[in-house]
Amino acid sequence: MKPKVVEAAKGLKAAMSTASTLQLKGAIGDAKSAGVKQQKVDKAVVLLQKLETTDAVKSSMEAHDVESLRKNVMRAKRVEIDEKDLNKAQSTLEVLEAEEMLQISMRNGVTGHLKKCIDIAVFKNVDEDLISEAKALYAKSGAEWSLAKAVRSGDLDKLEAAVATATDTGVDVGDIADAQALKDELQEKKDRKAEVEKERDTGEKDEVAERLRTAIRLQETGALSKAILLAKRSDEAAKEHPEYFKGGHEKLIAEAEQLVAELEVMLHLPMAIKRQDVKKLRAVLNKAEEFNVEGDLIDQGKQLLNQLDAAEVLKQATTTKDEAKLVEALQKAREVGVERGRIVKAEQVLAALYARAELSAAIDSKEPSRIQAAITAAGLASVPRKAITEAETALAILNRPAKGRVTYL
Repeated sequence: MKPKVVEAAKGLKAAMSTASTLQLKGAIGDAKSAGVKQQKVDKAVVLLQKLETTDAVKSSMEAHDVESLRKNVMRAKRVEIDEKDLNKAQSTLEVLEAEEMLQISMRNGVTGHLKKCIDIAVFKNVDEDLISEAKALYAKSGAEWSLAKAVRSGDLDKLEAAVATATDTGVDVGDIADAQALKDELQEKKDRKAEVEKERDTGEKDEVAERLRTAIRLQETGALSKAILLAKRSDEAAKEHPEYFKGGHEKLIAEAEQLVAELEVMLHLPMAIKRQDVKKLRAVLNKAEEFNVEGDLIDQGKQLLNQLDAAEVLKQATTTKDEAKLVEALQKAREVGVERGRIVKAEQVLAALYARAELSAAIDSKEPSRIQAAITAAGLASVPRKAITEAETALAILNRPAKGRVTYL
C-alpha cells in the first residue's frame, strides 16, 4: 500500500474518532484523492451525515423552529442518529407542534377545537403563559356563545348568569350592553307582572299604577304629566295614611318622567334649532343632559348652541372694542364654526384696533417712515379719519424744513 494512501486512511480514522464535521469533511476529501478503499470512505460519509443531521436537529431545537425541526427529525430517522438525540428531538417536536396547533386554534377561534388543543398542550407541557392565554380566550369565546344563546332564549336567569360571566371574561362591552338592556327590560316586565299578580291575589287594584302604565303605553305627554302628579301625591299621602293610600310608585314615576323628558326634548328641540332660540335651546339641552337623552339631534343642538353663544360673545367684544376679549372671542368663534360673515366683521374691527395702536406708537416714535407706513395701514383698516389726520399733521411737522431756526453754541 502506498504511503500516501496509508497516511490518508490514518487521517480518516482519526477524524472519525474526533466526531468533528469540519475535520471529517477534509479527511474524506483527502481519502478520496489518495484512493483509500471506498468501503472506508463510505463509512466515514455515513458518520458525517449523522453528525451533520445531529447538528441540524440541535439547531432547530434551539431556534424553536417547528418546520425545520420536523424536516430534520425525518432526516435523522433515515440516517439513524444517536437514539438519545433522536428521542429528545422528537419530544421537543411534539411540544412545538402542540404549541403550533394551539396558536392556530386561537386564531381560528373554534371553541371545541381550542379546548382539545389546550388539553394536548397541557399534556405536552407547552409554555404556561401560552396555555393561560388560550384558556382566557376559550373562556371568553364560551362566554360570548353563552351570552348570544341567552339573548336568543329571552330567559332572564340565563341572561343574568351570562352577563356576569361575559363581564368577568372580557367580552366586548357593546355585546354586554345589549344583553344588559334586554335583561333590564325582562326584569321590568317580570316586576310588572308580579305587581299585577299581587293586586289580583289581594283583590285590590292600584289605580295610580294602572294609570301610569297606561300613560306610558300611550306616550302622550299630557296624560303622563297628570299620571306622574297623581302618583307623587299618592306616595306622599301614603306616608301619612298608609291605610287609605298606596305608595311605592317611585320606579314607575321615574320611568314616566324619563319618557316625558325624551318626548319633550324630541318635540321642542327641532323648533328651537330652526328658530335658533338660544333660551329655548339651552333649556331643552339641559333637560336632555339631566335625563341622559342622547342622539344626533342632541349633538346638532349642542353644536348650534355653542355657535350662538360664541357669536354673542363675539358681538359684545366687537361692540366694546376690547382687544384682548376680541382676540379670545375670535378664536372661540373659529373653533365652533360661527358664521363667516360675523368673523370677518370682527377681524376688521380687530385690524382697525391694531392699526390705530400702531398709529399712536408711530407718532410717539417720531420716525417719519414709520408714521407714513402706519398712516397707509390705518387707511386700509378704516381707522377713523381724525386719528389719521393727527398722524398726518405730526408727519408734516417732522418733514418741515428747519427755516428760521437759531442754533446757540
